[in-house]
Amino acid sequence: MQVLGMEEKPARRRVVLVPFPAQGHISPLMQLAKTLYLKGFSITVVQTKFNYFSPSDKFTHDFQFVTIPESLPESDFKNLGPIQFLFKLNKECKVSFKDCLGQLVLQQSNEISCVIYDEFMYFAEAAAKECKLPNIIFSTTSVTAFACRSVFDKLYANNVQAPLKGTLKLSVSWFPRVAIRLKQHCF
Repeated sequence: MQVLGMEEKPARRRVVLVPFPAQGHISPLMQLAKTLYLKGFSITVVQTKFNYFSPSDKFTHDFQFVTIPESLPESDFKNLGPIQFLFKLNKECKVSFKDCLGQLVLQQSNEISCVIYDEFMYFAEAAAKECKLPNIIFSTTSVTAFACRSVFDKLYANNVQAPLKGTLKLSVSWFPRVAIRLKQHCF
């Protein structure tokens, strides 16, 4: 027997978000989370203990926060430098995220739509593929920064060493050019 006005709400599809533990990465991903929530999705944010993000009252009961273990002390960021820290963070989180995602799939397999992860948290891609979930890379950097990073592999392949000692100018014909319309920017 169905009572009018007491209709059962359809289950929301769930999106799993994996932010990089830095404020310039967490804030944009949480803005995306709010937008996805308004479009009808439930949100699970999987974060590390490193630079833990404390959810505020702004997030509804449809936001779930899960913390995965990793054993990185804050001193690692200073001692290792950003690149080595990034590699170590991904290595440390790989197994714990896979376990976490596996548990989420067991609990809510029909509800999980996809995994959206920060480009620096690339361990999430392999786990999503293993669980047969679609995955999307979320980038908070500009197209110029992305273009600069994309040429590092080509520089190393051509044996160009960094820093470039004794070279004031290096001609790189294959470096992508980015056109900017200056009249669109306020100076």
